[in-house]
Amino acid sequence: MIKIYFADITDKIESEYDKIGFNKERLKYISEIKDSLRRLQSVAVWDLLIKALKKDFGCNNPEFIFDGKKWSLINSTVKFSLSHSNNLVAVAISDEGNIGVDVEKIDDKILKAKNLLGEETSLKCLTKLWTEKEAEFKCGKKENKKIYSTEISDKKNNEYILSVATDKINEIPLFIKI
Repeated sequence: MIKIYFADITDKIESEYDKIGFNKERLKYISEIKDSLRRLQSVAVWDLLIKALKKDFGCNNPEFIFDGKKWSLINSTVKFSLSHSNNLVAVAISDEGNIGVDVEKIDDKILKAKNLLGEETSLKCLTKLWTEKEAEFKCGKKENKKIYSTEISDKKNNEYILSVATDKINEIPLFIKI
């Protein structure tokens, strides 16, 4: 099963989120984030992850470990990937294989990566290419990957591209707005 959760945090404030389930490392990391939007994004994406794991994957008390590169669940084969951009947070979870997710607001900042992408096209297409490459990178090194992308808007009508990569090429992910 592959599920992708996303949430608009436009009108949210950090105090709305309980940090139950956040381990000491995560709480320390969050407390050191100076920028209030970045801190809110971090809290909101982890809150979304924990709620999704409990609701749909039977992880009632998820415990996490950081290996120096990425976070993973302790004593579980469930894999997850996190992303946030501006007012949107996204979580991808798979109990069957590797997973990667990336979300980006469609705006001019993607033009900085234009040389890396090697494309001469619209902002929307460049953003889609970027999120697909990021999701694929987060998914891992396996050759056969399937990539899914969708467009999303937040409450302020900002447009985003959300892309998911999985090595379970016969599985179609379910996108869930929270």
